Amino acid sequence: MVEKLLGIDEALYKGVMVGGFIALALGALGFSQNEEWRPSGVAFVLGGAAITLRLSIAFVGVLLLFLLIAAIISALGLDVSI
Repeated sequence: MVEKLLGIDEALYKGVMVGGFIALALGALGFSQNEEWRPSGVAFVLGGAAITLRLSIAFVGVLLLFLLIAAIISALGLDVSI
């Protein structure tokens, strides 16, 4: 059986997402257990920011792809009306 090795980009992507979810979970757990609010809040915010950053980078990539397709259609002079 051949195992597929993860590339560095994919490993970092998955690591950031897992770390973000763990930070969110620990922050929420800290709030629910009435721990001190500052460390719990920082964990919660940093976890959410890590997840949001990764998803926003993907969103910007998709947006740039749509803009590129629109520019190509415009350059070709095609009329795309619904």
